[in-house]
Amino acid sequence: HLATPDDGAGYDHSNPLRIETAAEAKALDARIRAAWANHPRSAVVQSKATFLEKLEEAVALIRRELPPCCATHPLATER
Repeated sequence: HLATPDDGAGYDHSNPLRIETAAEAKALDARIRAAWANHPRSAVVQSKATFLEKLEEAVALIRRELPPCCATHPLATER
C-alpha cells in the first residue's frame, strides 16, 4: 500500500487525475489500510521526499516476495 502523503508534505494538488482532496484521500487511505490490515503479506510504504524514493521502497518490498531466481533479475533501468 502506498500511503497517501499529508497535505503540504507531498500531496500533489496539480495532478488532474486526483479527484479527491487531501483529507478525502487520507480517509480513503485509512479504509484501505483497515481492509488489508490482517493480510499476512500486507505492507505499507510511507511517504518519502520524492515519489521515486517511495517507488524504490515498493519495488524492494515486491522483490522480497519473489523467488530467488526472480528477485535478483535486473530491472530494465538497471541494465
